[in-house]
Amino acid sequence: MRSNKAALAAQIQALQAQLEAEDESGVYEEPNGFWRIVLRDPNGRQTSRRRAPDGSRLASREQAVIAKGQWETALASRTLVIGRERFDALWPGYQRAAKAEMTAGAWADLRTHGTKRLLPYLGETQVNRWSYAVIEHWRGDMYELVEAGDLAPKTANNARIALMGFCKWAVRNGEMAFNPVAEVAPLRVDDVERPYLQLRQINRYFDGCSPTYLPLARTLVGTGARISEAIAFKVGDFDALAGTLTVNRQLARDTTDTITTKETKGKKRRVVYIGSDLVAVLQDMLAVRREHGIEDDGWLFLVPPPRRGRYATRTEPRPRTARRFMTGTNTRCRTPASRTSRCTGSDIPRPRRGCRPVARSSSFERSSVTRP
Repeated sequence: MRSNKAALAAQIQALQAQLEAEDESGVYEEPNGFWRIVLRDPNGRQTSRRRAPDGSRLASREQAVIAKGQWETALASRTLVIGRERFDALWPGYQRAAKAEMTAGAWADLRTHGTKRLLPYLGETQVNRWSYAVIEHWRGDMYELVEAGDLAPKTANNARIALMGFCKWAVRNGEMAFNPVAEVAPLRVDDVERPYLQLRQINRYFDGCSPTYLPLARTLVGTGARISEAIAFKVGDFDALAGTLTVNRQLARDTTDTITTKETKGKKRRVVYIGSDLVAVLQDMLAVRREHGIEDDGWLFLVPPPRRGRYATRTEPRPRTARRFMTGTNTRCRTPASRTSRCTGSDIPRPRRGCRPVARSSSFERSSVTRP
């Protein structure tokens, strides 16, 4: 019993000695012999530090008091950010702020980058602890996807731009002390020529198309237009006498059921001179449409009437959409004949977006492009 009382008295004395050593200065000695600082940020939140601003350990009470004054000075000048906000908690706020400054397409890209390339890798990290090493590690993850063929270097660099925009917003709002993305270089983009259709492959490519999509496929090859531009052609853009197609717009990406168009990439209109074969194909398509009394509402290319599903009762004319053409195993394909030509087993390369017109062949005439 006496031994228990003696041990209890010793503990009380030790606690009293500790309380005497700890005053109102906010510095405390830890069991390992180093010291800890407790202070409050300008928002009233309590935080603690176990190192001086230069990163050194606090080996004595004097060092802890000096470091506490340095931390408080940095907090008062707003040059130091103390917080535990995670990236996934701050990202929706940046999206809301950026939506008022971006176009619809740019904001859709921002959401995609955040969902696919930023939140899965940085979502659970605290933004005030981001350093150059954290961003370089994320860039290394993106480069591994590039090496695996799952991501293009340009897409990874666009995600980096989205991340840089977030960091600038976070610095302005006091969530970060600096922007670490600015000092991390983007990925290298090699200038590699894409595979184009060869002259001997053109007819095989057309043979792989169904009759419904053949006019659009011939238009893509004959004009070099992007898929978003080709499906936005109006009947008024086609001049059979002059043998031209005018590229005035492209179909805008929209998650709703509303059809919207916007200016072409680079905001440049152009007039494309097409060959007589393509003129005849488009004239025949329009003649069949008039013969059957099909309303087109001014669109040059239409979606085939749906026979089942939620759109089976739709009656208003609608243009084709690029999403229908880019479904399947090869998401890089930009042409409507992707599914059909894959079934043929051919190794025909698909034309990329904005590719140049194809040269003259026995059944295909040279196309030239002029800009107004």
